[in-house]
Amino acid sequence: YTQDMILSFKLWSSRGLSQLKEFLADL
Repeated sequence: YTQDMILSFKLWSSRGLSQLKEFLADL
């Protein structure tokens, strides 16, 4: 259960970082 939370958080954070980079690139 804990590993699943950590794994999903890693996936979410990496996805969020890529979206943030695209957002900053559009500015």
